[in-house]
Amino acid sequence: MTAFDPLDLYTSLLQRAWQRMVDLVGIHTVMVLTQRALWMTRQKYGEAELIHFDEGGFSFKELEILDRERLKALVEEFVSTMLGILAGLLGKEFTEKLAHEIDELLELTEVQLEQDCYRD
Repeated sequence: MTAFDPLDLYTSLLQRAWQRMVDLVGIHTVMVLTQRALWMTRQKYGEAELIHFDEGGFSFKELEILDRERLKALVEEFVSTMLGILAGLLGKEFTEKLAHEIDELLELTEVQLEQDCYRD
């Protein structure tokens, strides 16, 4: 069986979230929101400086140096920071819907990672 790469799974998760946010508020707003969320995340996780983005989405390739737990914590912090900023812009209702969609994707990602652990 093929092992799941946590970095690939989180990248896929955040690319979907990126596209959903672009659909909701537009690319320019998402770019500014992402800059702010990265700055805030770097205050707690210096490794967040390794996250790159452009109008096409995120690049997490440089995060491959992190262990699985640190990667998960950084991604969760980044996503929750982005959702917090988005809540201020769009209101709680829109953000809760997006957060629910992201939570579902995150749960699927975690299930895949757990299954991979049992295969090792």
